[in-house]
Amino acid sequence: MTLPIYPWQEPYLAAAQETDDAKRSCHLLEALAAIEQRLLSPIDVNSLEYKAIQNTRRGIDVLRQGQRGNTSSVAKRPPDRSEGR
Repeated sequence: MTLPIYPWQEPYLAAAQETDDAKRSCHLLEALAAIEQRLLSPIDVNSLEYKAIQNTRRGIDVLRQGQRGNTSSVAKRPPDRSEGR
């Protein structure tokens, strides 16, 4: 198990290890909220933490796309028709 370096990483790491899509979604929302909360304070855009935030956001996007492509899910969400407009 990877240990978080920054407190806002904990929900993201929980999401990455979660196998239940519903629980993963909750962890991802918690991760985004934690990142947004952190960004309310000043942060140097050249810092390692800021780069970690950017990487985590990309990881969240990947996990979300993986959920959408999961064919084993019983309840599927209809496609968002507003995308690409």
